[in-house]
Amino acid sequence: MYRGWTGQGTHVWSPFVVKLEARLRFANVPYTTGAGSPRAAPKGKFPYVEFQPQKGEGVVEMGDSTLISKHFVEQGALPDLVGRLSPEDRARDLATRALLEEKLCFYHVGYNYFVMRDHALSPIPWPTRVLVGQLVYRNHKAMLYGQGTLRLSEEEIGASKREIWDSINAVLVAVRSSQAAASPGSLTSKTRPFWFLGG
Repeated sequence: MYRGWTGQGTHVWSPFVVKLEARLRFANVPYTTGAGSPRAAPKGKFPYVEFQPQKGEGVVEMGDSTLISKHFVEQGALPDLVGRLSPEDRARDLATRALLEEKLCFYHVGYNYFVMRDHALSPIPWPTRVLVGQLVYRNHKAMLYGQGTLRLSEEEIGASKREIWDSINAVLVAVRSSQAAASPGSLTSKTRPFWFLGG
């Protein structure tokens, strides 16, 4: 798996890398990590993977964490987390992922670029890093403006972030309460992990 930074088992900032690594780890799928490059990535972004298919068709490259996970589920390497869901719960799952990955993620990325720049560009020597960083930042701003995040004021973004997190919290509280009501007095329902959509 190529994730932008070296270091097997070390945390990286990309939520999409974290998501894919969590799926692989929870399923006990062995993998190694490398830094890689956006220019070499099939979709131009991290993470991307190289793997050997079971049929031995040669090394395959694949990008986009969602597409990678979907492919590995189809191949039986990862469990299908939504296969047993009702159509309503599948729609909720899809809507929740879209809310987090297509909206909230951009809100958080929009204002932490300079904090992350030195680490993200750490392989580049310092004087050049500043110049490259400015070019990357300009492209980054253009992308966020086209996506819509930078068309909002800081107050509007802050209010939208709070609304999203409050909604997520409300669902978690409701799910935990319904589980506690289903098995009153059980410590297990209060201490074990539970699924966001109620499973």
